[in-house]
Amino acid sequence: GFHKRGIEPDWVARVSLDYLKPLVNAANAKAKTTK
Repeated sequence: GFHKRGIEPDWVARVSLDYLKPLVNAANAKAKTTK
């Protein structure tokens, strides 16, 4: 897993959130405009 490489799960979660947030926002915006 991640801990074997010295990567902190919190860091992974934070980076994942930062990466996914714009995608989720874009998806939500599209859903709102199509309605």
